[in-house]
Amino acid sequence: MTSKKIATTLVAAGRSKRVTQGAVNPVIQRASSLVFDSVQEKKHATINRAKGGLFYGRRGTLTHFALQDAMTELEGGAGCALYPCGAAAIANAITSFVSAGDHLLVTGSAYEPTQDFCNKVLGKMNIRTTFFDPMVGEGIAALIQPNTRVVFLESPGSITMEVQDVPAIVAAVRRVNPDIIIMIDNTWAAGVLFRPLALGVDISIQSATKYIVGHSDAMLGTAVANARCWDQLREQSYLMGQMADADSAYMASRGLRTLGCVCSSIRKMACVSLTGWQSAQKWLSSSILHYRAVKAMRFSPGISAAATGYSRLCYGKNSAPRNWRTTLTTSATSVWRIHGVVLSR
Repeated sequence: MTSKKIATTLVAAGRSKRVTQGAVNPVIQRASSLVFDSVQEKKHATINRAKGGLFYGRRGTLTHFALQDAMTELEGGAGCALYPCGAAAIANAITSFVSAGDHLLVTGSAYEPTQDFCNKVLGKMNIRTTFFDPMVGEGIAALIQPNTRVVFLESPGSITMEVQDVPAIVAAVRRVNPDIIIMIDNTWAAGVLFRPLALGVDISIQSATKYIVGHSDAMLGTAVANARCWDQLREQSYLMGQMADADSAYMASRGLRTLGCVCSSIRKMACVSLTGWQSAQKWLSSSILHYRAVKAMRFSPGISAAATGYSRLCYGKNSAPRNWRTTLTTSATSVWRIHGVVLSR
């Protein structure tokens, strides 16, 4: 998919006549019970309830279908499941493919709630987690055990921003055991700068709260799966009672329309910001993280600079003082796309 195609997809995806009902944007359909004109129509809806047809609110409404269609097209999958937040998307994606006695590999750079879920919840279910160095590459093969069922990646990693060699990891895992499910938290790339399913990853997960919704006023999680994983992910998530409200789904669809502009602006701001840090370009140009970002992701040098340099610029010896007083940035939790945010530990 070319950059022009991505920009077009962001604007046009999820806008079929079925979900717009003649308007420009999808309708906001809030519903629990849905009305059928006949017993036969109800039976048909029951049979097709897992195929994107209107059946019951928990299966989704036209508003949900619009976002699911858009995300499926954007990330190149077979289907998209929606969740009330990113943490729910991660937890349910993992539990859809593991059982008691299983083992999973999780990058050590994963979002902190992901690590907590593995340690505090999966551990009580007799599911063991091994956290690995995000720079492991093809060396991950040595960590795979006979009962390994899931490999969970995140690239760039949260806060420390390691860029993983996803193609090498995927190839190594497939050589050892092609049945292992490979998932990735793709939030930082927003499904635009990186398309992991095209590289052999099975499930791409996002906290749509961050870049897709983008305005810090709604929470949402998405998981786009390939054909071999979609049916199981969809049904397991449904059985766990996972869903999103129609208003948040609508706001996420709307957020997609400007996401391309946002990514372009981030690229420009990253280039400008890094020029203000002494010798930033010198160490960046020789960084393996920079190389991976440019090679595997749709990052321009500016975006890869932001990703690979974030940890050093914020926490390294040249970082700004922690008691920095600001007027235009805000100290808050989470990541926003339209405001400056000061993160601290």
